Amino acid sequence: SWGGGGGGGGLSRYQSAANAGNAVANGGAGGNASAYHPPSTYTKSAGSGAGNNAGAAAGTQGYKGANGTGGLLVVYVEGDLVHNGAFTANGGNGGGTGTGSTAWNAGGGASGGGIVVVLRRGATSGSGSFTATGGTGGQGHCHGANCMKGGNGGTGSVTQGVLF
Repeated sequence: SWGGGGGGGGLSRYQSAANAGNAVANGGAGGNASAYHPPSTYTKSAGSGAGNNAGAAAGTQGYKGANGTGGLLVVYVEGDLVHNGAFTANGGNGGGTGTGSTAWNAGGGASGGGIVVVLRRGATSGSGSFTATGGTGGQGHCHGANCMKGGNGGTGSVTQGVLF
């Protein structure tokens, strides 16, 4: 695969066995969320995983993750590279949830960063950046210090080389 992987779906269940959806391999779709709570004053929702495309959110307060994973970016420069901007292949954020006082909501997983390859024949200068970071997991509800946040996406890679 030439890009980051998708994120898994969030899971918020009350006294029932279940699994959230896994992401599809090789930069594919993000995982679907799963949420359930028997009728009461509490709500259960979960954000979906980011991916190509993001998975489906669950519940009334679950939000869809970002469509996209970190991709492949190749930069080829015959001479000197003067770089003052940003070359990025970053992953997408996982889906978050509402945060009502009676909510038990879980965030979805983020997608991973991709690959940035910079090939040049000359020197490089400037204050620009090259990044392939994973996205941020979706924020779920917090009860004190206990937050049900989705996992962050993994970091991709940045490679620079001089051609002779």
